[in-house]
Amino acid sequence: MYLSDKIDRDEWKDYLDMLQQTPEQDIQKCLQISYDGLYGVEKEIFLDIACFFIGHDQVQASVMWESLNWQPRSAIKALQKKSLITVRDDGKLDMHDLIRDMGRDVVPKPNHTNLGCGAGYAQLSTH
Repeated sequence: MYLSDKIDRDEWKDYLDMLQQTPEQDIQKCLQISYDGLYGVEKEIFLDIACFFIGHDQVQASVMWESLNWQPRSAIKALQKKSLITVRDDGKLDMHDLIRDMGRDVVPKPNHTNLGCGAGYAQLSTH
């Protein structure tokens, strides 16, 4: 569930209250609310960007994700809508440092590859 999906005023207020009660050192947990609202491929693409593709060309990264039969255009739009990533004027992928750190911290530790992070880059690098 993501905040932009909330249309009920009371739901917005509940999330705002929760965020205001969170101590500053728990900012990563606040940011994780957006990550938790992502769907499977969106999460994988987000993690790939956080770990490997900040500053890289969106088109080149999309070619890689398409080779995995993912739908990068819709995932990138969803990530932008949720303010998790930006695509700069020059077509490069970017994200705020705190969001990047949160992405790198949420990688499932027991299941991660020797490279860590997103599955897309890891799958291609093992071929």
